Amino acid sequence: MPKFVTRRDADPVPTSPELLFRLLKPKPGAGVTFLWSHQADILRDYKEKAETTADVALELPTGAGKTLVGLLLAEYRRRALGQRVAYVCPNRLLAEQVGDKAADYGIKAHVFVRAQRDWDAGDFTEYARAQAIAITSYASIFNTNPRLSDAQTLILDDAHAAESSVASLWSVEASRGEPLYSALRDLLAPVLPAAIAERLADEGAHPWDRSSVEILGPHELAPRADLVREALNVHAEGNAAYSMTMIDENIEQCVAYISWQQILILPFIAPTRVHHPFADARQRVYMSATLGEGGELERAFGVSGIARLPVPKGWDEHGSGRRFFMFPNASMEPDDADDFVAAAIFRAGRAVVLTPTTTEAERFAERCVPAGTKVLRAAEVERDQALFTGEPRAVLLAPNRYDGMDFANDACRLVVLSGLPSGTHLQERFLMDKLNAERVLSERLRTRILQGSGRCTRNALDYAAVVIRGEPLTDFLARADSVKPMQPEIQAEIEVGFRNSDSNEADPLEYLDSFLNQDPDWAEADEFIRNLTDETSRTPAANSDELANAARAEVEAWCAAWRGEMEEAVGRAREAADLLEGGASLRPYRAFWLFLAASWATSVAADATSRARAEALAKDAVEAARALMWRPRLGSPAMPPRRAVEASSQGRRAAALLGTLGLRGRRFEDRCSALVAGLREGDPPLFERRLCELGELLGFDALHPDGQAQPDGVWRDDDRAWLLFEAKTDVSPVNAISVADVRQAGTHEAWVRTQFGWSEPAYVSTYLVCDRTTVDRTAADLARVLFVVPRGHIVGIAEEAVAMFRALRVEAPGLSTEELSTRFTVEFATRKLDVDTLALRLNERAISQLRTVG
Repeated sequence: MPKFVTRRDADPVPTSPELLFRLLKPKPGAGVTFLWSHQADILRDYKEKAETTADVALELPTGAGKTLVGLLLAEYRRRALGQRVAYVCPNRLLAEQVGDKAADYGIKAHVFVRAQRDWDAGDFTEYARAQAIAITSYASIFNTNPRLSDAQTLILDDAHAAESSVASLWSVEASRGEPLYSALRDLLAPVLPAAIAERLADEGAHPWDRSSVEILGPHELAPRADLVREALNVHAEGNAAYSMTMIDENIEQCVAYISWQQILILPFIAPTRVHHPFADARQRVYMSATLGEGGELERAFGVSGIARLPVPKGWDEHGSGRRFFMFPNASMEPDDADDFVAAAIFRAGRAVVLTPTTTEAERFAERCVPAGTKVLRAAEVERDQALFTGEPRAVLLAPNRYDGMDFANDACRLVVLSGLPSGTHLQERFLMDKLNAERVLSERLRTRILQGSGRCTRNALDYAAVVIRGEPLTDFLARADSVKPMQPEIQAEIEVGFRNSDSNEADPLEYLDSFLNQDPDWAEADEFIRNLTDETSRTPAANSDELANAARAEVEAWCAAWRGEMEEAVGRAREAADLLEGGASLRPYRAFWLFLAASWATSVAADATSRARAEALAKDAVEAARALMWRPRLGSPAMPPRRAVEASSQGRRAAALLGTLGLRGRRFEDRCSALVAGLREGDPPLFERRLCELGELLGFDALHPDGQAQPDGVWRDDDRAWLLFEAKTDVSPVNAISVADVRQAGTHEAWVRTQFGWSEPAYVSTYLVCDRTTVDRTAADLARVLFVVPRGHIVGIAEEAVAMFRALRVEAPGLSTEELSTRFTVEFATRKLDVDTLALRLNERAISQLRTVG
């Protein structure tokens, strides 16, 4: 007979997080025997002031035992309140580390970081029944289908590092070379000034132009929202496909950032209130080594108010371990500074290199990695740290990984911070480069510098050198207003770093050797840092009060916009702008919020009064931005000027085709995607069908005759022109064009005349589509007026035609058939796709003029 389970197994219920510690049974040798006084202090503060607060933030410097505090709060709320609790980390590696610590402390927890289908059913049931804590990553909470969707308490560790993880759920990103990028660029570029639109289309754009970022406001996206949706539905893949589902109904309320390299569409502040796994938690506890004072945490999580528990007294003066900052760019020329960095890496053996972008990381690898040093990437080492720590000479390149990878003690003694830690995505690049809003981003920069410099100092006795590479980052840390908001100890370390970088008393590498050896000379410098720390104080960043006050209005503005309450959004945006009246340093960010207010006001302007309000806000935005590189574009998006042109037959056929493809609906994008893909693929039967479709898109009567001897494509524009094609897309490009190829193409004109009896055209051109660049000598003599066209040239023309159709689809709903035909006629001429100019483009390479062989 089965014996039913009837016993009650219940953990003792603590009366406070502090007292909970006494009930735990740590593993022998775990080194956890008592609470530090500052840990007990912050746990008491939490119990007295914040146990029932929906959003509360705790600041604990690195090395202050933050993980134990977080786990005690998690376990307390699980036991005392019977709640489901999730402890959330930036990445899988940190989640697994926290899981190990929970086991050491005697706290029952399960780590959920792999694919949801691989989660242990029993472990998840224990979490669901509040019998164990779930430890997971931000990606498990902020995704479109989270299984961990009902936590009643969220412990959000390293909250300062979560901004990208949170925003990514509502961020659609497309990179150049992807079909989605081309589709979005074609739809959005016509809104931009002509010079910028031309640069976006230029494959050989200057590096400066490639990095420049433009913003499109909601008023510019709204008229194109339906077409953007179609493009996303057809072309979005991977993460973009998931994020698309989160913004699909709210594209009108988003902003778009567009550059030569990427396009990013997202709300400026994540609408976390509509994401139930986050919003429905009864309490969210944000933990960080630095919380900031300017509302960065509120903006990152889309929360309008977060109560803050101050850092325990005394711990605001100290960090963890000792860092020796070195600033080669403060006294050396750039090339000499890079030589020093390479020599420092050689001295140290292993180095962690943190950069804002992958591009910066690869540039560093080219210039600063000494010969014989193994180069590893973050993704490799995250799976197995021994790949790095087991190498005697290795560099770990970790773009935008200022947090989440720790190397204590002898694992690594050198960190290199290369480049100002900004511009990790297009929105940041716009704020920094175009808006010049460094004041808004300075807290984020300080946080990344603090976290990055601490990757290799993980306890009180640890030490690591920190090399600051690059003039912008050196200049940022040279300014008192950048450094004074930091902890006194790191201020002292930075000050000593600059003093010794400016010194001529010794070779900088000798200073590094002394530090790495921890010799008596360094002991004297270390004592000086301790004394300087005692003399140093921490002061709030300038304008932090204004930024913090504005953050609440900013969050409320985006929440209102996401709900479609545009009047409320306008009012809140205006309120944010008013709260940002703090002098010249805040004016760029104020201009941005006036731009958003005007953009939303423009989108809802329905009468003279509301239009006047939108115009007034636009005027204020332009005035606030007068000293910036960026100029707000407000009012209705300008359409191309109408020219007194009579519609051509080419334009009429194109307009009729657009009507067939549909002014709305995904049929157009489906067909265009298949067209370009088929031409690019080059499979002969498919290519020939797509060649016919391209002719139709270009406004021709296009045919694809069946049979062996017929042309593979015929494009006819009444009695103006015949363009005839013989496609050889499956032949090797290394061979010469043969006599057989020329003879076959040469018969096409006579075949068309015989078969169709069409009126005599003004001209006929025949093209051999292939990638061959030489011709048989005899074939050259036979070729006469035959032309060769590379397949890539045909693909390029197809992409231009698709871009034209995309742009005109935006205008088409407001035009009559005749007006649309005229617009097509104008666009064909403007884009050099009209019949005559197109023929000249295709006639660039006569077969008879190719290099002959044989």
